[in-house]
Amino acid sequence: MSATSAMLATALVVVAAGVIVMHRLDGPSAAAATTTTSTTPPTTSVAPTTTTTTTPSGDLPQTRALPAATTAGLTGRMTALLRAIATDDPAAGYGSFFPLAAYLQTKAGYGNASDWHYRLIGHFSEDVATYHRELGPGASQARLAGYSVNDSQAVWVLPGSEGNKGPYWRVYYTTLDYAIGQRRGSITINTMISWRGEWYVVHLIGFNS
Repeated sequence: MSATSAMLATALVVVAAGVIVMHRLDGPSAAAATTTTSTTPPTTSVAPTTTTTTTPSGDLPQTRALPAATTAGLTGRMTALLRAIATDDPAAGYGSFFPLAAYLQTKAGYGNASDWHYRLIGHFSEDVATYHRELGPGASQARLAGYSVNDSQAVWVLPGSEGNKGPYWRVYYTTLDYAIGQRRGSITINTMISWRGEWYVVHLIGFNS
């Protein structure tokens, strides 16, 4: 085998091994499927999730799919959320938040775009700052250690509730675990709701009405 062929073979093995590791980290065991599920992703940062479609998820119609407690997309969103909190930069976590286009399909009435921008995102920014202060010294070094979604308590919310015209799954009190050096801690996400079989943050600390 030539030196070039050996290098290519080695590269293929490394890529294949990476796929296997990520699969193991992202997938809960079958026995835990009906209970609260947690995952422990690698300590290195997770790259943003890519997609092969040019249509944003929020522009597509809602589905009845109950989100899994652990997905590659959710791991990416939890990583982005923790990055926002660690750096006190709310914009870094916008990808974890319920999409504007989906919100417009969900809420009845008028002025929902302004409500999303000024009320929901405004409160999200305040909550990110609050959690950043709670992380304390070394906050910027925080890394994702896992998360747990209480999926067995998820509720299908029908149109007509809470001023909504569209349905979604809702789950309370998701736990995001982090590590700063040898110190471990957790953050509680008050409310997440679904869009097309994926969980998104909508209220971080509370409802902030």
